[in-house]
Amino acid sequence: MPAAGEIVNLAVSDVLRKEKEALRATLRARRRAVTPEEARRAGERAATLLMAYLAAHPVKHPLAYALLYAALPGEVDTASLDAALRGCGVAVAYPRVTGPSQLLLHLATPEELRPSRHGIREPDASAPVLPPARIDLLVVPGLAFDASGLRLGFGGGYYDVLLSQTPGALSCGLCHPFQLLDRVPAEPHDRRVDLVIHQELTLSAARPIPPLSRRHTKEETP
Repeated sequence: MPAAGEIVNLAVSDVLRKEKEALRATLRARRRAVTPEEARRAGERAATLLMAYLAAHPVKHPLAYALLYAALPGEVDTASLDAALRGCGVAVAYPRVTGPSQLLLHLATPEELRPSRHGIREPDASAPVLPPARIDLLVVPGLAFDASGLRLGFGGGYYDVLLSQTPGALSCGLCHPFQLLDRVPAEPHDRRVDLVIHQELTLSAARPIPPLSRRHTKEETP
């Protein structure tokens, strides 16, 4: 028989899961109303803000590797950010789902991405693999964020796992203003991001951010 404390914890977890699911349903509905043009403009704004942030902070060398997501309909588009990063000599990777909560990262261009059975544009399995430890900048999607860096994902845990595998990367969440909440319900496994961009750039309280530095050279094989 579970102890009293365990019963309380189970009840709290159940409440949190129900709160998350209700929020997901609401935010998915709102996201469906976002037009492609609005998503494109939001992506351009996000690219401008993030690149300005990177330029304004001390870096010993240019960033080497970044991971972006391929936007679903209604999500903040990452095409402008991809172009801006490549223009600065950064190699860009995209994720591919390989199992429950498992992503494999591949170096690829947006033109090389193809729709998967999950409905997400992904790199081909033959594209060069990039180990998570090589990532300097990690840009993640979400249904909602708050100013503390907490993120409401889609329930699969893919990016929570990835964030735990990239502790040295600067992590950034992109969202529309309606997706920035006062509070995101969180469980112990939920990971925070360092920055949230929602028409403005918010530095979260996730952790002190050290000066950005390049740890790798692209002459190294990923």
